[in-house]
Amino acid sequence: MIELRPYQKDSVEKSRKSLTQGNRRVLIQAATGAGKTITACEIIRLAKEKGSRVWFLAPRRELVTQAHQELADYGVESSIYMAGINFSYSRVVVASIDTIASRYDINELPETDLVIVDEAHLFLSPKRLELLNKWSEKAIVLGLTATPARPNGQGLGVFYDDLQLSWTIEQLIRSGYLVSPRYFAPSKPDLTSVKVGRQTREYNEKQLNTVMNQPELIGDIVDNWFKLAAWKSTVVFCCSKAHSRAVCQEFLDKGVSAEHVDADTPQDERTEIFARVKSGETKVLCNVFIASYGLNIPTLEVAVIARPTKSLILYMQIIGRVLRPAEGKTEALIIDHSGCIEEHGFVEDVTGWSLEGDDISERVAKAKEEAGTPKEITCFECLTVFSGQRECPSCGHQMIPLAEAIPCHQADLEEKLQSELVLTKRWNKVTDWETKVKFFGELKQYARSKGWKEGWAAHQYRERSGVYPNDKRLKEAKPLPASVLLTGWLRHNQIRKARSKK
Repeated sequence: MIELRPYQKDSVEKSRKSLTQGNRRVLIQAATGAGKTITACEIIRLAKEKGSRVWFLAPRRELVTQAHQELADYGVESSIYMAGINFSYSRVVVASIDTIASRYDINELPETDLVIVDEAHLFLSPKRLELLNKWSEKAIVLGLTATPARPNGQGLGVFYDDLQLSWTIEQLIRSGYLVSPRYFAPSKPDLTSVKVGRQTREYNEKQLNTVMNQPELIGDIVDNWFKLAAWKSTVVFCCSKAHSRAVCQEFLDKGVSAEHVDADTPQDERTEIFARVKSGETKVLCNVFIASYGLNIPTLEVAVIARPTKSLILYMQIIGRVLRPAEGKTEALIIDHSGCIEEHGFVEDVTGWSLEGDDISERVAKAKEEAGTPKEITCFECLTVFSGQRECPSCGHQMIPLAEAIPCHQADLEEKLQSELVLTKRWNKVTDWETKVKFFGELKQYARSKGWKEGWAAHQYRERSGVYPNDKRLKEAKPLPASVLLTGWLRHNQIRKARSKK
């Protein structure tokens, strides 16, 4: 039997404790690649020992066969309930949710004691939710997901009573259970013509395809792959079937073994393609949504995002495909041609999952702003995206001079400045001298870094305070590196002046 990792044991114990507290619909969260199915195997083994009947539900054929095999490896016998496979009843059944939906009447579902739902965030369609609600009248329901939210970012409290969180992606990386991602942003598409749906909060697919499926953009994807990740095992996420086929053909034209899959790819052909990717025979897998969840190929090293998305959930699922460790694999490369890194940030920073209905993207953004989290910076030299430092960690290029502050996420720059730097127009009267001296010292250093005369600093001080810095204490102010507040105020001032000219 496979030995559980510490966080997997913790998830088993947390879920059991939640059930003893009276919760009957419990959601277990663990990052992609953390081994949620193995956690489920232990829960199923314990349930079977007590004589309980278990149905494990999955939304895709590959996930059904994958769970069946993992249960066998764990020492738990199970049967498969899925179209095209002869069914022989056992106490543990791994089933396709779509097969159940098509064959069973809502009032005649198989009797069971425990229902385990894989990829639980995909089970909130009206039909699937109706099945779960009916089953939960008599059975316990445990959900498994890396991203406990709907595609629009809202929580899953519409069904689940309790949420049990596992280790964060950052913790899993530090402990060696996932590899660390490196981010690159070679290009960003112009999406001004693409509408965002009010209900879905996602880009219009037809308009998105029109923008992204352009020869020059497709060529840029392949050219940058050669620069940043040549001949590494790669999965490319595209926005339409036509787009995916076009990207695939571009790779083939450049002599790279590449294949395309989508929802219409026959099951046996899809299985053969995945096998060739695993073996390394196929270097690049181009796809539309198929690889966004459930794909388990640890040797994949590179994720190329050629599909812009407003969904933090989809973005995290995409990157999760390449974070699994494998022999000889030391890191994962994320090559973004969609603006997703700028939109959502680094997946290691995402925390704050909740069953509540508010958007996880908004919670993450607010948390960054309140914490003053450094913004993502793209290196001009090597296209690496990083944060929290001045020098590019990949090529050493100095992106931010010592005189300038590292940019941070700020919700409302003007409001922040008013609360922390200036209280009223009478700033000169209400601000303490320590702050005044520090402010003028930063202005001095900023002027020097730009090659400007010190008189510029005096004029800026007057603009802020209403008086020139004639006081002895200000004249003796030592030059200081610019803080976030100073650079923010200067930026705000530039914007204000530009607007006044208009």
